[in-house]
Amino acid sequence: RCTEAWHLVVLMLVSVGPQTLQVPIITAIKSNLVNDDEQGLVQGALAAIRVFAVATADVFFGWFYRWSTEEGAAPRGATYPPLFLTAALAFAAFVIVCTLPSTPPC
Repeated sequence: RCTEAWHLVVLMLVSVGPQTLQVPIITAIKSNLVNDDEQGLVQGALAAIRVFAVATADVFFGWFYRWSTEEGAAPRGATYPPLFLTAALAFAAFVIVCTLPSTPPC
């Protein structure tokens, strides 16, 4: 249990590293999979998809969290369904990534 403020700081520092590496890793993978003359098109398309996904996720998970906690009136255990759904989606993404080939198709 996090009972002190420094517990939260340590947790944030541990999780920020992988989150920070996500963008350069995905950018490197994208640049290796497309030709030089298609780089801008792919970067723009993926940026647009990311913006749409973030906006959709914010709206959906905001609604789902509010619904599952009965607008904040439900006990603490009501927060588990949104967290489990998020974990399930992350696991599904991990499984999909594991199915990708280890070498680029080019």
